[in-house]
Amino acid sequence: MYTEVENELDPKKAGTIPSQIQSHRNTYAQQVAAEKERKRREAEQKAAKDKEAIDLRAECEKRLFNKYNDYLRDIKIKLQTAFNNITLETIDEVSTTLKGYHPALKVEALSNFNLGLYAAHHTADDIKTFTNEIIKLKHAEYANNYVTELSLYRDELIDLLPSKKSELEEKKRLAEEKKILEEKAKKDAEAKKRLEENEARQKKMEEEKKQREAENQKKIDTQAAESKATEETKIDVKKQGDATMVMFEKEVSTAELENGPEARQGFEITVLHPVGFTEIFAMWFEKEGKNLPIDKIGNTKLDQMKAWAEKYAFKTGTKIESKFIKYEESFKAVNRKAK
Repeated sequence: MYTEVENELDPKKAGTIPSQIQSHRNTYAQQVAAEKERKRREAEQKAAKDKEAIDLRAECEKRLFNKYNDYLRDIKIKLQTAFNNITLETIDEVSTTLKGYHPALKVEALSNFNLGLYAAHHTADDIKTFTNEIIKLKHAEYANNYVTELSLYRDELIDLLPSKKSELEEKKRLAEEKKILEEKAKKDAEAKKRLEENEARQKKMEEEKKQREAENQKKIDTQAAESKATEETKIDVKKQGDATMVMFEKEVSTAELENGPEARQGFEITVLHPVGFTEIFAMWFEKEGKNLPIDKIGNTKLDQMKAWAEKYAFKTGTKIESKFIKYEESFKAVNRKAK
């Protein structure tokens, strides 16, 4: 009688009530695990996309600023070159132009840049959308900087105009004097000496002019490099803060998935053809059997080898690649004693 009742209560025997209950619990555990996995993947995909968006925005801001910074530098160099090329004939015209120069940064100066951004989780339209947003947002900031920088530089050049005019007048005077002295030098030794002094003075003035121009160029380049370093640091700090928040949000969303029945996962192997057992034996022998005593190998059944292969796949992720074998994920609800 006891044996009969035990058979009716055996959860391992098909058809018994405990077996049916366990089967339903296993099915439910599988559904819950699948839902958890789906939500986990969604959370990871969202976090990956959000993280990529942060990286893209930061890279977009860096590239946009570098393009703007180079553009500003080029404008300064053009102003400096125009100043360097002033002659006595053009100084009044250049002076009027400089004093009437009022810099303004057009949005086209930024939107015409090709930033060359690519992404795995964002389409070209997505990138174009937030690129346009960043350009619109940054234009106001850069426009103010543009006006400030070039206004200051314009005023510096205007302040240098009187000394530039004096330099040009002195250069003209020396050139005229040189011409006269060259004529006299043919007859007068003193005039020849003065000619040599004149030429030395002209040479020195030219060297000083080149040195000033080189220093101005270096100053422009240094300002551009410092602006780039400062802006990139600011962008990186914001990028790191945004990335940290994305990871925090991911952890919060995945933490909500922990509730649910405890389930043990694994793999179940279905042998589709007798050849499949030979492949199971080959793996078992290579990884396990060859190290066992002869009698232990002889007492190991094929079903035991299959069970070993199932555990080995779950533990290591290594499966037998074969058309004669099929792996399926299995879920079993775990019974725990109430505390």
